[in-house]
Amino acid sequence: MRFIVIAFALALLMAGPATAVQKPNRGQCRQLTKQIETHSHTVARAQSRGNAMWERSTQAHINRLDQRRMKLCPDLYSPSARAQALEKMKQLAKMAAQAAVSFFTMGAM
Repeated sequence: MRFIVIAFALALLMAGPATAVQKPNRGQCRQLTKQIETHSHTVARAQSRGNAMWERSTQAHINRLDQRRMKLCPDLYSPSARAQALEKMKQLAKMAAQAAVSFFTMGAM
């Protein structure tokens, strides 16, 4: 009986990490963002030099990096996540303004 319990516990321990969904490292997301930013400067350089092929290939590479970033970090860089973060910042600014008004008017307003 003890052997069965130990075998079952080991089976659960071995299956746990294999079936778990790994969250991406924020460093990977930041690295992709920095690469996209760097390559956007390269696109501007290609435009200033008039090299259309260089511009197209660099833009295609930026699109591939952006798709990879959206797949790897959907909660950080999706349009809906950006909109939610902007809405939270607006609410925070509104609350801070209300607190400042009541503080500086000594509660008269």
